[in-house]
Amino acid sequence: HRGRGLGGGVVEAALDLVASRGGELLWCNARDPAVAFYARHGFVPHGSLFVEHGLAHQQMYRELPVDPTSSV
Repeated sequence: HRGRGLGGGVVEAALDLVASRGGELLWCNARDPAVAFYARHGFVPHGSLFVEHGLAHQQMYRELPVDPTSSV
C-alpha cells in the first residue's frame, strides 16, 4: 500500500497526539530505506547509521512546538 499516504497519516497522527499531551520530541530508529520518508515529515538524523537485526538504521528525531496554552 506504499504511496497512498497511509504511513504519513500515521506519523502525523502520532505527532499530533504526542504534541497534544505536552511532548516536545519524537524519535525513531528508521530503517535506512525509510530515512527519506521520515525526513519528509520533518525528522532529522542523529548520529551515524547502525545495524540492528541485520539491517542498517538511522536514529531520527523531530522537535515539537510547545503549546503555551497547554496545562500539561
